[in-house]
Amino acid sequence: MGGVDLADMLLELYRIDFKSQSKWYLRIFFFLFDLSIVNGWLLYCRCLAAGQKPMNLLWFKTDVACALLSGASLATPKRGRSLSDADTNSQKKRNYTCCPPDSTRLDGQGHFPAWIESKQRCRVCVQAHSKVKCIKCEVSLCFTPNRNCFLTYHTM
Repeated sequence: MGGVDLADMLLELYRIDFKSQSKWYLRIFFFLFDLSIVNGWLLYCRCLAAGQKPMNLLWFKTDVACALLSGASLATPKRGRSLSDADTNSQKKRNYTCCPPDSTRLDGQGHFPAWIESKQRCRVCVQAHSKVKCIKCEVSLCFTPNRNCFLTYHTM
């Protein structure tokens, strides 16, 4: 009973709340999805090397969600007005990119610098602006002879 009580407690911490009267099977799907993530977190905690501090369940769920979302690219046609028809006086929305999970950031495969047109703030040394972006992570990083934040970001 100890394992069942632990699993129930961990499921209740950050449950995917889905209420539907007509689609009962979705409730079962989300329960099984939540259960598999909690079981994965328990395995992750069990397999850590001695002395390493595990990430909490919320951060683990966030990393799993980012990894699942970054792997899927859905090509849906855009509907509505084009950007040229939009009102020019409307406020610009800030483009916030989610941090890639550590498993993607530190894998050492496919991380290449690319030049972009506009300057963006460096993710490592926040005060600098850069025109270099990692193709895989889609994060702006400094890549100059004086400061190599590109290497630092992918190895720390």
